[in-house]
Amino acid sequence: MLQGESLLNDAVALLVFGAAVGAAASPVEGWTRSLPLLLVAVPGGALLGALVGRLRSASPSRSPDSLSLIIVQFLLTFGTWILADRLGLSSIMAVVVLAMVAARHVPTRTSAHDRMTANTVWAMVVFVLNVLAFLLVGLQARAILNQLQGGALWHALGFAAIVLAVVVTVRIVWVMGYGPVARLVRSVFQLDSPALPAPGVGIRVLVSWCGMRGLVTLATALALPPQFPGRDLIVISAFTVVLGTLVVQGFTIRTLIERLHIAPDHSLDDELAKARTAMLDAALSNPGRVRRRGRGIRARRVRRSPRDRRRDRWFTDRARQTAPDRRRGPAPPARAVAARRAHR
Repeated sequence: MLQGESLLNDAVALLVFGAAVGAAASPVEGWTRSLPLLLVAVPGGALLGALVGRLRSASPSRSPDSLSLIIVQFLLTFGTWILADRLGLSSIMAVVVLAMVAARHVPTRTSAHDRMTANTVWAMVVFVLNVLAFLLVGLQARAILNQLQGGALWHALGFAAIVLAVVVTVRIVWVMGYGPVARLVRSVFQLDSPALPAPGVGIRVLVSWCGMRGLVTLATALALPPQFPGRDLIVISAFTVVLGTLVVQGFTIRTLIERLHIAPDHSLDDELAKARTAMLDAALSNPGRVRRRGRGIRARRVRRSPRDRRRDRWFTDRARQTAPDRRRGPAPPARAVAARRAHR
């Protein structure tokens, strides 16, 4: 939930940031020129992202290995961004919608090994970008602080502390007050609401405290033109907000969870265990069907790496060793398939 919230907040914040910078650059006609473009750019970017995602999912070609899949993902992501920017559309919405469409259709066309490799590469890219952003902001903040002397320095630090307090307070008020206000609106207008349990006070307190800022805040501060009015103060405030939320809120989340007595969530592990048990029962109850389906799946595979073949031999040998009666010879293929699926 927090990751989805961050994705939506970042997309909206970057759109508003672009419009605000354009309005500040030309105060006379900034908003009158930015608003119509914003109203067209947002749905146009979303439509472009959905179109590119559907074209990729409808493509008959498949990536033969993990490296090709990663290269295609990079080309699609940055190519969609550049194309939307050239067309005057929202590049942010285009990439976000492209990611949503890809997350819906890509798992049916790629193997789990390829997806895990791609996720690892993207996680490393995000980590490197975060490090570079913090490094650049730290260098600029040091230069700015060296230029400020006396009262100007304390004024900048005080203003940054006020911004940090406002950011934290607004999130707490919004998260804690959204539920009661939404229920009041539904009761007044007699709207149908989904039958979902309302989160307790402890969960809302925890979500309101999970407002750490990161790369997007730093990137927006660095993206301001050098001649932008108040840029030094904005950079100092952005660095203070990021550092304050990461240190204060990040290091106190564990203590807050313990104080609120929030039980750990094991629903994902329970569902995985039930799915593995159901797959094993189905495989053992109908071995002939599993044998036929296993051959069909193996025949449809484009290429199997030596690592996959070694892993299959390991599962087969393990199934043979754990057979009840070794004198009967090797275990049937159904048992090896069931053991492999249970292990995954």
